[in-house]
Amino acid sequence: MNFVSRWLVNYGLARFMSLSDFGRFSFIISLANLFKSIMSFGGQLFLIYKVSKEKELKYYYYLKSAFLSVVIAFFLAAVLFFMNLFDQTIININHFLFAALLASFMVLIQNTYSFFKGTGLFDKEAKGYIIYLLLVVCLLLCLNFNLLAPMLVNIIGLVLLMHFILFVFSSFQLYKYYKKDEADKEIENLKKNMKSFIKERAPYGLHELQSALYLNAIIIIMGFLVKDEDLAIYRSIQIIIVPVSIFPMIFSQVLLKQLSENIENREYFNQLFRKFLLVALFTGFMLFMLFYFQGDLIVKMFYGNKFIDLDYINELLLIFASTYLFRFVSANYGVLITARDKQNIRVYATGALIVVTIVSTILLTKSMGIIGAAYANAISYLFIMLVYVIYSEINLLRN
Repeated sequence: MNFVSRWLVNYGLARFMSLSDFGRFSFIISLANLFKSIMSFGGQLFLIYKVSKEKELKYYYYLKSAFLSVVIAFFLAAVLFFMNLFDQTIININHFLFAALLASFMVLIQNTYSFFKGTGLFDKEAKGYIIYLLLVVCLLLCLNFNLLAPMLVNIIGLVLLMHFILFVFSSFQLYKYYKKDEADKEIENLKKNMKSFIKERAPYGLHELQSALYLNAIIIIMGFLVKDEDLAIYRSIQIIIVPVSIFPMIFSQVLLKQLSENIENREYFNQLFRKFLLVALFTGFMLFMLFYFQGDLIVKMFYGNKFIDLDYINELLLIFASTYLFRFVSANYGVLITARDKQNIRVYATGALIVVTIVSTILLTKSMGIIGAAYANAISYLFIMLVYVIYSEINLLRN
């Protein structure tokens, strides 16, 4: 539900907003996603794991996580303020502060729903994001019937309001749960050393920060190197491909379960992996061919004649399609590495991936514009795919 609502709001705004406003909006949202990961510091996975394992300390872990997020948020706001104070040409302080405020609501909502997941109450998040989805639909209907001007200031204000409403609702859910909870609510453990708590969180925080960097780095870098209109075109075409990412996600979850259950039987384990890999390759290739032969029709179906005069749109779409073909392969090998308990390899590979992404994005965007940025994105996923494939074939799949 979260994935659907966030994809829908991005697609809807890409249709209704001007290119310059949507480009700036995309930049702000990518900043917010990065800031959220900094404030969260691994809170999502940490809370789910700790609350499920140590239910008697669930309120301790939740309140400590919320406190840590708020402290980091204030520190981040202070850094942005002083950056702007010394050199106002570095950043647009309004955009950065909005991103930080939005990220604060996002991380507090995430903490609450991670708490509920740890207790096994998955329906709480579903209810929250049903409300968020209804708010998204209302926003898009207002834009469609010209009840709201699709200006950047209006949209960022309403997106912030929508997250505030979800924050209030999730907090109310937590309050109701707390009042009805018959478990021991003693929270004297809150006095425990914050230093040891942060140390325990560090592996989760570093992993989340790594993921946020490589997922949002390209959009953020482009925000400084290209026109807002070009960034909007890049993001608009990328949005078409985003739903395809659900396939590698599904394959990965099913594959991890199957591999984990058969890890002792080496021969069957390898055979099972090869079968899943072939299915993933076939699915990814068929989706690529769909975009190759029907790219014009797909773009027109999503955006009408908005991009009809741009002769590089098909090239952009095919670059994104090839990127997801690489993701199909790397997702399967990534699961294999996790199933073999070699998660440290993924950490090192992701660290190298961030460097490759940043360097290639800067160099190619400066020389080729948004087409260069798209190639940088493809190079990044090709890099991680090759690292996973080479390591796995040499170290994990040899009989």
